[in-house]
Amino acid sequence: MDTRRWAGGVALGMLLVMGILVGSPLGTFIDVPSAILTFGGGLAAWLAASGKAVPALFKTLQREVATPSELARARATVQAGRRSFWLVAGAATMVGLTQMLQALDDPAAIGPALAVSMLPLFYAFVADLFIASPLAHRVAAKQVSAAVELDVQHAVDADLAQSRATLEALRARARQSKASDTVR
Repeated sequence: MDTRRWAGGVALGMLLVMGILVGSPLGTFIDVPSAILTFGGGLAAWLAASGKAVPALFKTLQREVATPSELARARATVQAGRRSFWLVAGAATMVGLTQMLQALDDPAAIGPALAVSMLPLFYAFVADLFIASPLAHRVAAKQVSAAVELDVQHAVDADLAQSRATLEALRARARQSKASDTVR
């Protein structure tokens, strides 16, 4: 990763934390069970959905040059990961809401329980922002690079074909010239 990406990620993280700290303590946004369920469950769901494609994604990103089919699979794998994190977070939020609704007899507990039930969606947002989006951007950049390289290759092939045609035309002209010299 280049320095600008790291700096952008750090700056974004700091702004997010500062935004949290303006209205509440940071601890309000930390719930270990929700984090484990969202991040661990999202990763497990991603692996279940994509299987061997997840390690292949990282191999594709490490390669200097990747084929268009590898890049298409990498893009689909990132999208599956994105979906996995959001779906697990949605399920975790439903679990939290269900638990909250079961305890409606204590009105003072409703607010904190509702807040905790929303944290998996926040964690999915963080996973999307700091994991899936950078991966998607890296895959897209490789796709653009591969397309440019393919265009250059097509241009070189076209130039080579033109050069061969010109060379054949010159050879034919030289044979005609030799043939007319021997007739004289």
